[in-house]
Amino acid sequence: MDNNDIQSTLASRLSSSMKNAGMTQQELAQAVGVSQNAIQKLVNGKSKSSRKIIEIAKVLKVDLDWLLTGKHEKPESNAEILGSFDTWDRNTPLGDDEVEVPFYMNVELSAGSGFLCDAAERTGLKLRFARSTLRRYNVQPELAACVKVTGNSMEPVLPSGASVGINKADVNIDDGKMYAINHSGELRIKILYKLPGGGLRIRSFNVDEHPEEIYSAEEAKEIVVLGKIFWYSVLM
Repeated sequence: MDNNDIQSTLASRLSSSMKNAGMTQQELAQAVGVSQNAIQKLVNGKSKSSRKIIEIAKVLKVDLDWLLTGKHEKPESNAEILGSFDTWDRNTPLGDDEVEVPFYMNVELSAGSGFLCDAAERTGLKLRFARSTLRRYNVQPELAACVKVTGNSMEPVLPSGASVGINKADVNIDDGKMYAINHSGELRIKILYKLPGGGLRIRSFNVDEHPEEIYSAEEAKEIVVLGKIFWYSVLM
């Protein structure tokens, strides 16, 4: 069996990663907080993914995208997973090292350009970040926004209801990274790749239900990059 065969499925990639890490099913299960049976189902191919897939990739020290798809790309390497969070309104005092970023529960976009149109819901909800965290990712607080993800196209990494932070100052495409885009008035969170001549390749994590999309340079004019994803949070 050649290397391509070994890496052809999630089950085989997980098995080889566990072998390289010197971990048993029981050890991996304990490290990520699931039963050994859950890991066994992944290794046997009976389960196609797991809500703990992010933690599994971290423990095994492998690229998440490679583990999920077999592709040697790192779309989420600049995103920081901070776990669950609380929301605040404008009346809650800020801490000394805190900064507020607007959090939009429902987003409407103006077709063709712009980030949020006047009709966007403005509830006054905000998320708080340490200034040091934003500095580490070169994010200016006044050019950041958080939104909720809807749909299953980015599962299991970003299930519907997850929240992401968008750096609106970073709109130049770095192949294989996650971005928020305005696609003819629709907010989409996708992995982007530039194509020769100005075209665009768009990829989802859930490739079974959302196949790769290819747009010519002319078609790509309908797509506006709103910013790179610098943070995401998933409630388990």
